[in-house]
Amino acid sequence: MVIGNSFGDIYIPGVNPLLLLALGLAIVLGGILWLRLHPFLSLILGAFAVGGLTSVDNIEKSMEAKYHSASFRAKINELVKERIGELKNKGGSFEEQEIRKTVKKELNPSEKDKLKSDAQAKAESYSKGNTTLSRITSAFGSTCGKIGILIAMACVIGRCLLASGAAERIVRAALALVGERAAAVAFCGSAFLLGIPVFFDSLFLLAIPLVKATWLKVKKNYVLFVVALVAGGTMT
Repeated sequence: MVIGNSFGDIYIPGVNPLLLLALGLAIVLGGILWLRLHPFLSLILGAFAVGGLTSVDNIEKSMEAKYHSASFRAKINELVKERIGELKNKGGSFEEQEIRKTVKKELNPSEKDKLKSDAQAKAESYSKGNTTLSRITSAFGSTCGKIGILIAMACVIGRCLLASGAAERIVRAALALVGERAAAVAFCGSAFLLGIPVFFDSLFLLAIPLVKATWLKVKKNYVLFVVALVAGGTMT
């Protein structure tokens, strides 16, 4: 049986998750490195490709695991609170971790089955009621709610660095310090240090103008500079 995923009103066959991972990486990196697209556009295109080719079966399995984990934790926490309340009323001593282990072991099998069936029902409802576009927009909105301002400011600062010539001045100073042959090492090291206090996505958007300025100066190794930046930033 072929399991498909809906992209709007179009149904397409599911694709192996490893192939989806490779495809997503190829679209994002290829868009940035070879097509010279803005990172945001490359990420959106990658999201649409991966989301559109993900099978309904994989979506349901993922959401079922998510819902089941959340409901199981909530049930355990509820039972632990009840048990602690009973012990407090009796004046007995207790250790929360031990109570939690005991509650997990004593949880009724029928209750476990109910939690699993509820998670399956929620997962099926989610897969049927959410298209690729709605999933992407929902995830994008959630991400913007958490770090949207930081990313927006990184875009603004990066653009200002490039337009004002500050990026080129920084690159010239770095190249003067380590030399053009070691420019990739400079990007990797600086990205590693900046990646400690800064989100990688913000760091990437901020440093891409520096990479572009270096490439415009030396006229080579654009891919190497980007890879060095990514390698340094993802270490932290």
